[in-house]
Amino acid sequence: MTRRSTPAHDPTPEIAGAVLEIARRIREEQRARGITNTQMGDLIGVTRFTVAAALRGRASTSLGVYVALAQALDLRIEVRTPLR
Repeated sequence: MTRRSTPAHDPTPEIAGAVLEIARRIREEQRARGITNTQMGDLIGVTRFTVAAALRGRASTSLGVYVALAQALDLRIEVRTPLR
């Protein structure tokens, strides 16, 4: 069985919107501090390409990357999803 590196389905609009909002907040804080993607990657142990993908809001980026980026910038991220 081959493992996929991306989700087998597209995220719901709510999830996609939450990911984009998290990415926006991280990107704004990173820019305000003048930190490059390479520096962010070095801080959390990933490549600059992974950081760039996360900052574009790619849903296939792991939650752990977003959490690590937020922690490196001392940001509090809260995501609320509607109950179904």
